[in-house]
Amino acid sequence: MTSKILVIGSGAWGTALASLLAKQNSRVNLLTKNQLTLNEINNSHSNDKYLPKIKLPNNIYAISEFNGDYDFVFIALPSNNIAEIFLKISQIKFNKNCCFVICSKGLIEDSLEFFSNAFERIIGHKNYAILSGPNFAIEVAQDLPTISTIACLDHVIYNKISSIISNTNFKTTYCDALECVELCAVMKNIIAIGCGLIEGLNLGNNAKSALLLRGIYEIRQLCLALKIKEDLFSPAGFGDIFLTCSSTKSRNFSLGLLLANNQQIPQDKTFEGLNALKIILKLSKKLELKLDLCEILFKIANKEMSRQKYLDLLIKTILQ
Repeated sequence: MTSKILVIGSGAWGTALASLLAKQNSRVNLLTKNQLTLNEINNSHSNDKYLPKIKLPNNIYAISEFNGDYDFVFIALPSNNIAEIFLKISQIKFNKNCCFVICSKGLIEDSLEFFSNAFERIIGHKNYAILSGPNFAIEVAQDLPTISTIACLDHVIYNKISSIISNTNFKTTYCDALECVELCAVMKNIIAIGCGLIEGLNLGNNAKSALLLRGIYEIRQLCLALKIKEDLFSPAGFGDIFLTCSSTKSRNFSLGLLLANNQQIPQDKTFEGLNALKIILKLSKKLELKLDLCEILFKIANKEMSRQKYLDLLIKTILQ
């Protein structure tokens, strides 16, 4: 295909997306702020910091600046950089029919908006979708079988995006419950911290299942309070929750293991679940909603109580 494609973000997910897209499109530009990463991608066709031992397609070109001459823009940045990139996009004149795909997970911290709502408010563009699902970046880059959700309000937009990203091993499904998809993408990281904690505390698989159920209950409570359409039976719903909560490849699951063993949290890694906890509790306070699991996990992550006290409270919370 000859579509003009830009991926914003050269971390593991952004690079894996660029690799996936480059396999069935003639050229993909990958935006990075890091000059060393730019040189490595363009000269060695690799990004070893984020995707070790992965050979990237030769038709990925790393760039440091971008204009509006694109048909598709995939945004794959950490959640705390989203507001900034939305503002930058709003100042650039893009092609009228350009499709934007938000591949980041979270809510805007200041306004507590879902990314989809913030995108429309800041940019005023209707051609956008959310890409979310059980997608470990390294497995996508390895071309292993993967299913993902593209959530948008227009099936035409879905078809356009699906046509450039789907292949034999990467399938997409349509969903119109955008805000539920985004909420699951935030909450799954929180639930994963809890599942890692249960694993690290040797409380067993029964307890892990109980915590998972409690997490899903709190997602449903949020959907109800926010008056948003609920759709948990999708790759971005149960699929992504299961993946993130069941594997040590999950960064937030690994964070739970660290917390259980009272180990230091690495400062050079981004744990989206930590920021998600802060934002979800801020949102629940605004909604006057009590989320017991999120509250106890926030206190554990911030070392606000002794191990024995949080152990008792955690068990009580997941068995209520």
